[in-house]
Amino acid sequence: MARFHRVQILTSRKLRAAAVIAIASGVALLSPVAVQAAPSDYQFPSPVFGSSAVPGIGWRGFGGGWIVARTDSSTPGVTRFITDPSIGCMCAVHWQNLRTGASGVTDAGADQDQLPVPSFGFANTGSGVVVGSVWTIGYQPITLLPTVGVWNVP
Repeated sequence: MARFHRVQILTSRKLRAAAVIAIASGVALLSPVAVQAAPSDYQFPSPVFGSSAVPGIGWRGFGGGWIVARTDSSTPGVTRFITDPSIGCMCAVHWQNLRTGASGVTDAGADQDQLPVPSFGFANTGSGVVVGSVWTIGYQPITLLPTVGVWNVP
């Protein structure tokens, strides 16, 4: 008789624990939760440095800067290439999606928070792992220090 009583107690504890887990799971599933991930920034490991010329005038001088690849889960498959607008890096990003094979060249643009209408710097890279190299652009450009990076696009 004592054994039967002990089995009932263990079974009732398990049933109570299962009921608590079921209720908690139901509450968690029925609660509306809005989760918005912040944009993710990948800064290329080194700055780009080079020079270019101006047609009819000649050598423009040295320039370059840091490049950031910004991705956002609210815009899947899109990468925004950002440079500091105060430096004015005339840079292009040659990118390739390693999962899909898609590739392209996109000019780096200024931070969209600092410009009223960003006109360039966006690339439809597609979702997956993307590799990119950054070079200076312009008339007769010379890149002295390119940079390469790898980032994940949601």
